Amino acid sequence: MSEHTKGPWSACHNGECICKTVAAQDHPIASVTAGDWGDEPDVPYGHVPEGEATANARLIAAAPDMYEVCKAILAMRSDVAGMARAAIARVEGE
Repeated sequence: MSEHTKGPWSACHNGECICKTVAAQDHPIASVTAGDWGDEPDVPYGHVPEGEATANARLIAAAPDMYEVCKAILAMRSDVAGMARAAIARVEGE
């Protein structure tokens, strides 16, 4: 199985940037679409509201943290609650 890029990941300007890029320290991970999207300007498939795209970028950026929390839950570590709160705060942009 391939390994994912190690965290931390971050959303450009906490997801508020127009580019909505999620990146590791040295390379991009994902770009999140905001607004209209489709194959061509004449063939739109849908629309992603700005706020939803920002939340999506934050959620993707928090993925490595959430992965670690899930592993900690399985290992029954005592600091799981604090790790979960921190991961949720990242998703919510706090």
